[in-house]
Amino acid sequence: MPADLDIGVVEGPDATVISVGGEIDMSTCEELRSAVAPHAGRGAAIALDLAGVTFIDSSAIRVMIETRASAIAAGGSFVVRNPSDPVRRVLTVAGVLDLFTGSDAAA
Repeated sequence: MPADLDIGVVEGPDATVISVGGEIDMSTCEELRSAVAPHAGRGAAIALDLAGVTFIDSSAIRVMIETRASAIAAGGSFVVRNPSDPVRRVLTVAGVLDLFTGSDAAA
């Protein structure tokens, strides 16, 4: 049974903030992709708030990398805000934390 994923989108003057809660894995990553893709394609500044995420796997990282690439190609940016401890650990082990939170996140 798929885990529940809560996604909220707030379009502000400086960025579109997408807040996520729950688990992002193979069973929910397409839901995340559906929420972020329309904003990435417009070249928006996207901030993905992961404070409420309790688990991520490689499928979540793939969606974030693809979204970042799409946003940048369209003239926007993509950053991760407030990664929870479990998210921070996985992104660190995968070697991509700085890609989403460091100085090159908005490149």
